[in-house]
Amino acid sequence: MDEFAAAVNEAAPLIRNDLPKAEQRLHHAADFVRNDLPAAEAELHSISDLYQNRFPEVEDAVHRTAELVRNDLPGFEEAVHKAADQIRQLQGQGNLDELLDWLKNDTTKESDFLANPVLIKEEKKFPIPNYGSAMSPFYTTLSLWVGAMLLVSLMRVDVEDGDHRYKSYEVYFGRMCIFLTIGLCQALIVSLGDFFLLGTYVVNKLCFVLFAMLISMVFVTITYTLVSVFGNIGKGLAIIFLVLQFSSSGGTFPVSTSSVFFQRLNPFVPFTYAVGAMREAVGGILWRAAIRDIVMLIGFILLCYVVALALKKPLSGYTRKVAEKAKQTKLIS
Repeated sequence: MDEFAAAVNEAAPLIRNDLPKAEQRLHHAADFVRNDLPAAEAELHSISDLYQNRFPEVEDAVHRTAELVRNDLPGFEEAVHKAADQIRQLQGQGNLDELLDWLKNDTTKESDFLANPVLIKEEKKFPIPNYGSAMSPFYTTLSLWVGAMLLVSLMRVDVEDGDHRYKSYEVYFGRMCIFLTIGLCQALIVSLGDFFLLGTYVVNKLCFVLFAMLISMVFVTITYTLVSVFGNIGKGLAIIFLVLQFSSSGGTFPVSTSSVFFQRLNPFVPFTYAVGAMREAVGGILWRAAIRDIVMLIGFILLCYVVALALKKPLSGYTRKVAEKAKQTKLIS
C-alpha cells in the first residue's frame, strides 16, 4: 500500500499537469489526420508523379545545358568580347553617338525615304485627258482608209471609151477628181463627227479637220491608183496594205514593241505619218513634226502619180483582159 500510495502520489502531478496538454496534442493530431493528411497524401502523390514523369525531361535539359556550357559558351564569350571591343572602338571614333541619334529618329520617315528616295514631279507636255481622245488619231485614220477602199469597191475607176478618145492619164486624173471630192466629204464627216458626236478632245480643231482632208486625199489617191493600174488585183493589194499598216504604224502601241519586220516597215507606210499628224492636232501642234508628216503624205501622192503615169498605159490591156475574164465567171463584177 505504501508503494502504491507513493506511485499514486508520483502520478498525480502528471495527471494534473501533463495529461490536459497531452489531450490537447492528441486533439491536434486527430485534426491533422482528419483535415491535412489527405492533402499531404495527394501532394506526395503529385511529387511522386512529377519525379516519375518529368524528371527524365529535366535531366535531359540539364544535360543540354551542360553541353551548351561546355561547347558554345566559349564561342559566345568570344563574340561578346569582340562586340565589346567594337563598341569601345566606336566610342573612341565618336560614331556611337551618331548611331544612337539615327536610331532615335522617326523610323516611319526613314522607311518612306528609303522606299521613295526620289520625289517625282510631273510636268505634262501636250496632255490628253482621256484614252478615247488619245486613240482618235488612229481610228480616224483607219476610218478614212476604209472609206477610200469602199469608194474604189463601189465606183468604177474606168470609163467607157470605145473609140479611144481619151488618153490614159486623162482617164486617170479625170475619174480621180470624183473620188477626191467624195473623199473630202468623208473626211469632213469623220472629223466633225469626232467633235460633235463623240466629244473628242482636240486642241486645234481646224488643223484636225484639214489634216483629215489631206489624209483622205492621200488614201483615196493610193487606193484609186492601185485599182486603176492593177484592176481587181489592186483591191486585194489595198487590203494587204491596210493589214501591214496596223502593226507597223505605231497607232495603238509604240512601234518599238513590234517585231523587227514592222519596225523596218514603219517609215514606208502612210499610216505612220497620218497618225502622227492627227496626234499633233489632238495634243498640241509641234510644227516641226507636223510639217515632216505633211511633206511625207504629199510625197505619197506624188509617188502614186508617178506609178500611174508609168504603168497605167502599159498595163491597161492586161487589166482589161483580166476584168473581162472576171465578168465571164459571173462571180466578180
